[in-house]
Amino acid sequence: MSTILFENARVGGRFLVKKKLATGGMSHVWLAEDVATGAPVVIKEPKIEADQAATRVYVEKLKHEVKVLRVFRHPYIANLIDAYEVASVKRGGTVVTFSPTPVIAVVEYADGTPLSRYKVPVGEREAVYILRQLLEVLSNLHAMGIVHRDIKPHNIILRRSGVIALIDFGTSRYYYDRGVEYVASPGGYTAPEQLAGFSFPQSDIWSVGAVALYLLTGREPWDFMTGYPRNLEFGKYVVPAVSLPKRLSDRMLYFLYYSLNPYYQYRFPTASEALYFLETGRLPWLESGDGLKLAIKGRVIKIYGRVVIGRTDDPREDLMVEGEALYIYDPEKYISRRHVEIVPSSGNWFIRDLGSINGTAIIRQGKAHLIWAGPQNPSPYFQLQSGDVIALAYDEKKGPYLTITVNI
Repeated sequence: MSTILFENARVGGRFLVKKKLATGGMSHVWLAEDVATGAPVVIKEPKIEADQAATRVYVEKLKHEVKVLRVFRHPYIANLIDAYEVASVKRGGTVVTFSPTPVIAVVEYADGTPLSRYKVPVGEREAVYILRQLLEVLSNLHAMGIVHRDIKPHNIILRRSGVIALIDFGTSRYYYDRGVEYVASPGGYTAPEQLAGFSFPQSDIWSVGAVALYLLTGREPWDFMTGYPRNLEFGKYVVPAVSLPKRLSDRMLYFLYYSLNPYYQYRFPTASEALYFLETGRLPWLESGDGLKLAIKGRVIKIYGRVVIGRTDDPREDLMVEGEALYIYDPEKYISRRHVEIVPSSGNWFIRDLGSINGTAIIRQGKAHLIWAGPQNPSPYFQLQSGDVIALAYDEKKGPYLTITVNI
């Protein structure tokens, strides 16, 4: 059986399948109609193949996408309408069962053109109009602890209304979920550290810069990169040199510079900072001042003295600073109540794990340094540097759980 659905099939008694729109590497996409309203919708189903291992990957990818879309809604994405598990279907009097049980997703229909088929190059004003929307949705996405990991022109639809729709969250990283799956797209849209196995919010920032380069030049980003692997070899940290095109405004050149820096620690730390720079030309992250700046879940928090970072179970307290405590809402509870302590001393800043359950790592120049002495045993202090990424909870196979970028 090549597909689960077929023309004129009914889904959930509410959606009538009209025709197949596309077949991707892991799923089939159908155009359907909400029979109650007449509104068009899109239905995605995983590919079912003879290779059971491949099928299991496709099924899990779509289930993961549904999980992410259940917790994240935004005007600039194709939002989830409903999802259904399909244990079996009946065709011609024959009942076909599926194992594992796939899920099919009903999402909003984004009537428009993917940027991969859009007429490029475009002028800076039009590019900025698109980039602002993309950065706004990413700012909200990162605040949820989600890294998209596959931002590219094909996954950005410009609707007829002029509003974008970011699609395909199947390979996104939601805390530990999908943490080790290899995600790379040809053209130079994948950040160097992601090729090496690390995915941070700054990895999405690289992809935004690559999309900007494509919009402004009409060429694939890696045409402007020396040393970027065309074979997308996984597991090796590369440092490509990026040659920016001429005849762009100074602000756009700086935007590209701070988005496409091969070292993630020198990129915009958050989508909000990148958006603010596009609009004002200022980068508060790099402006001098007292204290320590921490980029967490899409926000920048300033710390002026000792702070203990730990978990709160109340979403209203997320990123709240109270006295010497900084609370982070963690629905999965991998972060401990008192996870790490950061203290200033003689003009430097130091961090130690406070005996957390799942440990802490400092990621520096693509290498993870575990600072952990075991549960209930505080670790020695470790000196922080600008650009360090603090991983609250770290697993050698899954990678970092929640990341915090440091600027001193």
